Amino acid sequence: MKKGISLLTSVLLTVSAMPMTTSAQTQLDLNGDGLVNGYDASLIMERYLEIAVQEYSSPVLTDEIRAQIEAVADLNGDGDINAADPTILLKEIKSNNKAGDINCDGILDGRDASAILSYYAKRAVGYAYPAEEKGLEYCVYALGDYDGNDLIDGRDASEVLKTYLADSTNKN
Repeated sequence: MKKGISLLTSVLLTVSAMPMTTSAQTQLDLNGDGLVNGYDASLIMERYLEIAVQEYSSPVLTDEIRAQIEAVADLNGDGDINAADPTILLKEIKSNNKAGDINCDGILDGRDASAILSYYAKRAVGYAYPAEEKGLEYCVYALGDYDGNDLIDGRDASEVLKTYLADSTNKN
């Protein structure tokens, strides 16, 4: 599994994102939560890992999700589901959402700050995310660097909370 994430990280540095249509974005809501976010990218990566490591069977993929991935997730158009596809989706997610909006709901709030802080704490102790939690890891990886210093840490969570407080105060 570490090999898959290392591969994702290296591909993130080299692949360019393709613009997606609204129809493609709707189809890429693979988990059906109404949002295209890191959870969907993680499902594509899980499918790629199943293909690349044939003895691996993802605990989070159903046959229905596998079929949907096969139908819509070849984002680089090379005819295969591979590590480039979730990378393209993550870049698209990053370009279409505000930094810090981890769940991609358009609102910076305590849920986003909590996700960033949880990610930071888990990474600090070497926690390896199981397949069931990879979506959160991908969400934070894509949008968690709120202050733009190339680190995802407690400062990002604090800045998200400050922004949330300022936005909440200005609405009243």
